[in-house]
Amino acid sequence: MTKPIMRPLGTSWQFYWEKEHIFALVSRIHDHKDGRLTAEISLKTDQEGIPPHILHTSLNLLASRGKSSLAKELEERYPLPQKSQWAVLVEQLTTMFLTAHREGEPVKEVWPVPSDDPIPQAPFLVRPLLYEGKPNMFFGEGGTGKSYLALVLALICRLPYKDNPLGLEPKKATPLYLDYEGDEAEFNRRLSLLQRGLEIPATPIFYRECILPFIDDIDRIEAIVAENKIDFVIVDSVGVATSSSNLNYSETATAFYAALRRLRCTSLLISHRAKEQESKKTSPYGSVYFFNIARSIYEVFRQQEEGENRIHLALLHKKNNQGPFLPRQGFTLTFTGEKTILSHLEIDNVPEFLEKLSLKTQIVALLKKETTASISEIARAVDKPENTIRAILSRYKNLFVKVDDDWGLKVFP
Repeated sequence: MTKPIMRPLGTSWQFYWEKEHIFALVSRIHDHKDGRLTAEISLKTDQEGIPPHILHTSLNLLASRGKSSLAKELEERYPLPQKSQWAVLVEQLTTMFLTAHREGEPVKEVWPVPSDDPIPQAPFLVRPLLYEGKPNMFFGEGGTGKSYLALVLALICRLPYKDNPLGLEPKKATPLYLDYEGDEAEFNRRLSLLQRGLEIPATPIFYRECILPFIDDIDRIEAIVAENKIDFVIVDSVGVATSSSNLNYSETATAFYAALRRLRCTSLLISHRAKEQESKKTSPYGSVYFFNIARSIYEVFRQQEEGENRIHLALLHKKNNQGPFLPRQGFTLTFTGEKTILSHLEIDNVPEFLEKLSLKTQIVALLKKETTASISEIARAVDKPENTIRAILSRYKNLFVKVDDDWGLKVFP
């Protein structure tokens, strides 16, 4: 009996005995504290004219008695031409799986890039919002358009829509939207309205309405990712996806990210903002590890006038493990009833957003509008002491220039 072809599917393993037309999938692997190693095993055949299902069972991979019983049951259900073939097949499966499972990831010797060569920059899936292959996060209060933004990013990657009017540079990817808050009908409405608003061809997005907590459902999600060649996963939202545990416990966050890492693809995590009464510093809801383990984080703010059919959105970069902070981004969501339009926005033009920007940026925006202003006028406009304004103007001499008794911009950045 020849050895099977073996290949990984996430943390699951698939085996195929070509001559015997037998498939086996080893999944839901669990190392127990008492030394047992159990897994679910699904066996099928692709032999023509025969129903494909053979057996789906659970097996202690280290127990000889269990392996013998499995081989006997398989012989009764689906006899092979030669006696004891199933015993050999089961032994091959368990031995090869155990070897691969215990070896884990290989150790590599990593050398620095040669001094004469440029150091490659961290790649983006969507420049400048999503790093490729990393956990990215959008967080903000409810109703800030985070889910709409996530769905637009899914659409422009699926096509890909490279000449979009949003100033974004997407790579081609196959996204999966894991929805823990809404349902398929709501998702379909948003998808249809955004597709019309972007004026792009009808584009399907892989979608799953999720009921179980993320870590309890990770084996099935991992299989979906492998089966559909998914390379971009959206989790909406992290709070509900981890709601079976206390979100303030570090173990809840670390277990979530450990499960997410198994998918080996770009992820966008949608999270709500924590309500902190004593500190002005904002963060995603839950343990600090939800913030610490994500590689890139944008906070999303909104501005909307009462009765208006549009929402202005500001995305401010709060964390970056891949390099310096990324530029702020602005968008406008317009709801017409027949379509939902996402357009680019210069957030400096929205007064409500200015106070959320750095003092330097606020002064730049003011001088763009007024051309020149005195220190006292700048101080009143941004509500800061004159000494603070003098320090900023002095620190950024590449931006600001004295014009008689006033100050202006050297160049418009």
